[in-house]
Amino acid sequence: MLLTNRNHFRASMRVKERTGARIAIHPKDAAFAAEKGTAVDDELRVGERVGPFAVSMPHGKSAGEIALHWARGASCSSATRAWESRRASARPSRRRHR
Repeated sequence: MLLTNRNHFRASMRVKERTGARIAIHPKDAAFAAEKGTAVDDELRVGERVGPFAVSMPHGKSAGEIALHWARGASCSSATRAWESRRASARPSRRRHR
């Protein structure tokens, strides 16, 4: 499980307990997540690759917020921004049809 910022710790332990998934987060956010009860297994460092993704630093909500860049998709966004985009696109249009 890749936590893109420290605020994404909330359900991580439930998922880990049910699936056995490892939890990874940037070192600057690891202490905060650990204080909240998250067992961090791995660190995500800027420039390293995780599968098809490259870890980058967008300077976001927390000191260790990361973004995952997928070169094939030519986009760079944090999980939070991707979720917000999906949520916004799911909203009904406010335009009136003629």
